[in-house]
Amino acid sequence: MKTRALLLLGLLIALGFTISSAQSNFSISGTVFAASGSSLQNTAVIACLFENDTCDDAGSKLMQFNSSASSLKYQIAGPASKNYLMLAWRDLNSNQEVDAGDELGVSQSKGKPILVKAPAENVELRLTKFTGDFDAFLAQADQATTQPAAQPPTVGLAFSGAVRPISGSSLQNTVVLAAVFENGTYNQTKS
Repeated sequence: MKTRALLLLGLLIALGFTISSAQSNFSISGTVFAASGSSLQNTAVIACLFENDTCDDAGSKLMQFNSSASSLKYQIAGPASKNYLMLAWRDLNSNQEVDAGDELGVSQSKGKPILVKAPAENVELRLTKFTGDFDAFLAQADQATTQPAAQPPTVGLAFSGAVRPISGSSLQNTVVLAAVFENGTYNQTKS
């Protein structure tokens, strides 16, 4: 049952369990952002292993932040072949259950939750006030498209060539740029 899975995750957080994940070959990493006017105090980042339309307790991983910062980096390890729904959660009423009034951020695209496979980078989790029903929210993730796994960087890749001026001009103030295009758009963060 979906609610049972999050109750168990809530209990793990309440008991102080955290999982450090930087030792694995595969990971999901990114940044978690606090809700407007808030902090990341008592915020959990959860890699919810999504199987059979629910979060699998045994395979889900979490880490907890206790910081007054408004944004922090996270990294959670996971098998490359598994789907995860990435969640950031502040249990504001301390009932160990995701419900209305808590702050929740999820991996999403175009306002819909998406599943993520490791390795993946730059997965943003932005906390906002949660006003809905969490079981209904998880049902949307069942229909979600899995984000393609990020490709590991290629070591030693280089470009070379010659830049020649147009006849009668010079190369003064000339800029050479290697642009990365992904899915038909220019990715400025990787150029």
